[in-house]
Amino acid sequence: MLKLEIITKTILVINIFITWRWGITAIIWGQMVTVFVSYYIGSHYVWKLIGYSLWEQIKDISIYFAISVAMYIIVVSISYLIENSTLALIIMTVTGTIFYILMAWILKLEEIVEAKKIILK
Repeated sequence: MLKLEIITKTILVINIFITWRWGITAIIWGQMVTVFVSYYIGSHYVWKLIGYSLWEQIKDISIYFAISVAMYIIVVSISYLIENSTLALIIMTVTGTIFYILMAWILKLEEIVEAKKIILK
């Protein structure tokens, strides 16, 4: 795993050296590319160690990603409806949290069931 960390940190440093000339936006875009490359490299090691392929990992997180995208759309929509920034932030936070938990509950995601068990103990 140390080898993996060295590789990913090296990619990060290379990204910064390449993108710093074009400003923070370029660094952020470069960081996004770095995250995907590092994830791919890391998933290769996971596959070699325990046989959990990149495709299986993507399938496992896809439902969480979909819920998060839907929550984002709802929260951003709210931000356009409310002019007061403080009130918008509070309502967006509460709405996003309730939406995410409700969707996890409706879809009976494993983590929400486990959280319910822990809370009810």
